[in-house]
Amino acid sequence: MSLLFLDCETIPRQDLSPNPSMVKAPANYKKEEAIKKYQEEHAEEAYRKLALDPFGAQIIVIAAAWNDGDIVSFYGEDERQVIFSFNMWLASLDTNTPAYARGLCGFNIANFDAPMLYLRGCKYGAIHVSDITNKKPFDEQLYDVMRMAFPTKRNEYVSMDVLCRFFGMEGKEGIDGSMVYDMYKAGKIEEIRTYCESDVDKTRQLYNILK
Repeated sequence: MSLLFLDCETIPRQDLSPNPSMVKAPANYKKEEAIKKYQEEHAEEAYRKLALDPFGAQIIVIAAAWNDGDIVSFYGEDERQVIFSFNMWLASLDTNTPAYARGLCGFNIANFDAPMLYLRGCKYGAIHVSDITNKKPFDEQLYDVMRMAFPTKRNEYVSMDVLCRFFGMEGKEGIDGSMVYDMYKAGKIEEIRTYCESDVDKTRQLYNILK
């Protein structure tokens, strides 16, 4: 089985902005003034959560490695261009490997990276992206390292940092996905790219331990 190791980083869509109407106030808020105030106070928080929503997120970095090859990355503020650059790289891979022998590996990839990329592959007509990410949750071609750590459980969650440290590997070095949007706003997209590439490297190491 040939494997594509993959990770992507997202931020809230930049064509959207914090909107109080996106916020649902708790049921015990009855007065219109109190509801409005709650919505205004939580608009930024709701906006930031869009980075985890397949339809509200914007992909700014994709890092990948084919088998034991070098880690490459595609990044920028234009999501369409990021996807197309990744698509062109996928097209350049070993075409002698049939589709049924091409696996996809990532950390929490079944719930996050694969659906994010599949939707955008379809949206932008990037056929190689949509093809390789079109996996069912428990597809034999989908290797989710987080799930591999708990083969008898379906809904167990562990962070990459915890799993890496358990196996004596270097952890996440003080950065996690929740920090990406602030890093982006600070103009640190190169640091985000490096962080994403590091996650691909850690994913590949964990796969080789757990396979």
